[in-house]
Amino acid sequence: MVEGQRLRTLTRGGGDFGQNADFPLHPRSIHSKSVRSYYQTNQFKRMRKKRNFFIECIPPKTTHQASKRIFKTKGGNYFLGKSKRGKDVENELISLFLMFRPIKATARPVHLEITWIFPWRKNEPKKNRVDGLLAMPVRPDLDNLAKGAIDAMTLAGYWEEDSQITRLSLSKYWGERPGIKVSYEVE
Repeated sequence: MVEGQRLRTLTRGGGDFGQNADFPLHPRSIHSKSVRSYYQTNQFKRMRKKRNFFIECIPPKTTHQASKRIFKTKGGNYFLGKSKRGKDVENELISLFLMFRPIKATARPVHLEITWIFPWRKNEPKKNRVDGLLAMPVRPDLDNLAKGAIDAMTLAGYWEEDSQITRLSLSKYWGERPGIKVSYEVE
């Protein structure tokens, strides 16, 4: 998608800008002094640094680590590559994260928090469903889920490289509303 098209779709009421946003459009697009003064306040600067979003989907259980395979060429040489399923999951994650990416990738340190909420198991007792979320101590491994999501966010343009992440908080649950909840803050 071309950058101009992306901005037009965001200003029609979705994403980080537009009618449903917590703050108005960029000050250069609005000529009001009150709006410009709002952008100079500390409240806006804090809001600009911290981003939260929720992607409503069934999170993929295929992890970054599980998609790695050893392949053999026709010449008999071996090499490490990604399986077709792993590539499909990576492309799906990138497309999901593209909807919420910032306009420009940051070069500053980032604090990242990711929560995966998987749908309830079919055999889950109703008494466990009352609390809303239940910790998920089974596969897929949390660190492998994180690697796939962080790589997808890097390729989507959230930051220049994943070494900029200085603090990382991860969790996974079973819940009523499955999806991926992401919160990141730029220092």
